[in-house]
Amino acid sequence: MKYGDRVEFLVVAVAVNQSPNTVRRHLARHPMPFRFLWDVNGNATRAFQAPATSYVAVLDAKGKVVYTGIGADQDLDAALARALVPAR
Repeated sequence: MKYGDRVEFLVVAVAVNQSPNTVRRHLARHPMPFRFLWDVNGNATRAFQAPATSYVAVLDAKGKVVYTGIGADQDLDAALARALVPAR
């Protein structure tokens, strides 16, 4: 993987216009090498004000949000690079 052990991917599955079964079926058809958590009560959805299922939030090592985006056309490499820059 490009970022090796410098990045941990954690996916929080939320049901924004999706059912838990829809998400499970998608993951069964398209396995991904990430750790998934299910946001049962919608706490993450509210905290990040996620407008859709394809919402991405990138946090740095201190937990500060350094990027948010939505949809398929995102420059996640740039977002991850921003998260990896040491804080000054």
